[in-house]
Amino acid sequence: MASAQPIVQPSSLEMATSPSSVQPADIVGRRLRSGQMTKFGEGVRYTFEVFFDSRFSEDLSVDLIGESGSVQDKKLRIVSPIAHADFASAGIKESFIGWAGLRRKIVPTTHLIVKTPKKQGDNPNPLHCDIIRENFRTKEHARALAYELAGHAEKSNLFVADPLPK
Repeated sequence: MASAQPIVQPSSLEMATSPSSVQPADIVGRRLRSGQMTKFGEGVRYTFEVFFDSRFSEDLSVDLIGESGSVQDKKLRIVSPIAHADFASAGIKESFIGWAGLRRKIVPTTHLIVKTPKKQGDNPNPLHCDIIRENFRTKEHARALAYELAGHAEKSNLFVADPLPK
């Protein structure tokens, strides 16, 4: 009988360069509700709540909204109706207004962002991605990550408005 081979987990570097990883020139967006951002001059400021999720056992959901350094309208037209449906099904009272964009190259590579298309459920999302929160499962760590990601989003200076008519 052959001996069982140990399970080898891919390293962070291997995962970061795998086909399912979001690439450095890609743009992901966290969905925004009214009141979660403020425009000032040429920039934007986000509340940390944009990137805070109290479901600590889950990773942080984002949408792939651009590739090769620019936001792509065809992607927005796919994920915008999904975002509206998700807000409605979750009973979120505030309006969906768009995305807090994150340029992947600004977020440290220690934070893995992987493509995780949702093919099942009420609102399948082919452009769904996750920011892996493996080391951020407690409230304090999740809060620290949320502040950090809000800062990266502000550096990206990329508010992406909902393209669908209100």
